[in-house]
Amino acid sequence: MKYHIFSILIVAFFVLSTGCSSLKWPMSTPVEDVVELRKQRKSEVMAEFDQRRDWAEFHAAKTAWIRGDTMRCRQSLTRLLNRNPHHAEARALLAKMDQEDEKPLESTTPVQLASFDSSRQTPFPSENVDQTTNNPSCSGSVKLAERAEANGSTDLALSAQLLAEGEKALAGGDCESAMEFFNQAQAAIPNDPQIPTLAAVSALELNRADVAVSLTKPAIVRFPGSAALHRTMGVACYRCGDYESSQVVLQQALSLDNTNALTYFLQGCALSKLGESEAAQTHLRQAATLDPRYAQCRVSD
Repeated sequence: MKYHIFSILIVAFFVLSTGCSSLKWPMSTPVEDVVELRKQRKSEVMAEFDQRRDWAEFHAAKTAWIRGDTMRCRQSLTRLLNRNPHHAEARALLAKMDQEDEKPLESTTPVQLASFDSSRQTPFPSENVDQTTNNPSCSGSVKLAERAEANGSTDLALSAQLLAEGEKALAGGDCESAMEFFNQAQAAIPNDPQIPTLAAVSALELNRADVAVSLTKPAIVRFPGSAALHRTMGVACYRCGDYESSQVVLQQALSLDNTNALTYFLQGCALSKLGESEAAQTHLRQAATLDPRYAQCRVSD
């Protein structure tokens, strides 16, 4: 009897132990699968985080653009595109900013640019100035007013109005008042490099290259990343007869943006004045390659 009981206990123990093992094994997950699942989940979380961060960065850039804070907008877009170079909306907004940044100079025809000596017709003609009514119609204030209307920005509208007052004062020969208005226009939106650029363009249109230099020189210290501002200063220095400074600042503009035909053309003009004919021709050819309109331009020493 004892033997049978003992046998039954052994069999029962064997069945229970085998049964528990067989029940536990299918319910467990191999270590490799657990690691893989954790990796997959982590990847999904990171992708979701990156997507949310990109959305927030683009939203901040777009908000800054609407408010007229182009510097903050550009900084946000740069950070976003450094992480995600294929972000279509960010690339489109940056391209729009670059296009707006170039318009003050790019609206000039190559024929006008072909002879921008201070002794000849300038690339910024003075025909827009009505000497009798003392009421200039310069592209700087007009361009800024258009941008203010498009964005619905009161700050931009105020800056455009101040810029227009500066143009009027400069046309009347009151350089001191003009500089005060130009500085107020910049102070209205201190983080926008386009405002000093537009003010300098207006000064060049009014044949006051010295004022344009005074406006751009401190501005490029505040906005070292603006190719358009460097380009405008390069023209202003050229018009003042300072060809060496013109060449230096135009080279900086090229280092910031080596795809702009106008900058190559201007650099070719400056190098020609410095007697560097071979380098000048190289830059002029590059300008014509990027924009066939420049092929018709000739620069005389």
